[in-house]
Amino acid sequence: MKLIQSRDNPLFKELTKLVGSARQRGKVNQTLLDGAHLLSAYLDSGRKPRRILLNAEASRDGEIAALLERAGDVPVCTTGRQIVRGTQRAEDADRRARAGRSAAG
Repeated sequence: MKLIQSRDNPLFKELTKLVGSARQRGKVNQTLLDGAHLLSAYLDSGRKPRRILLNAEASRDGEIAALLERAGDVPVCTTGRQIVRGTQRAEDADRRARAGRSAAG
């Protein structure tokens, strides 16, 4: 498992772009599955994701461990909770700013 410790990590930056932009997801022909139930359904369909990103706490969960085993050799990256929280705050601020521009425009 690769540990991502910084929001400056290139992989983390790439994933953040995908989270924030449907256009970017379409451009690279990728999507994001958020949650164990969606990963399970995806694996049930016979497909495997390109990579799995978890917070460090989730990697210790029994359900997640079983999904990782089912996923086989799919690369797994973990992040610290503080990285995800910081990114969520930044995304929330960006959404509020866009909403303010839309309401004002």
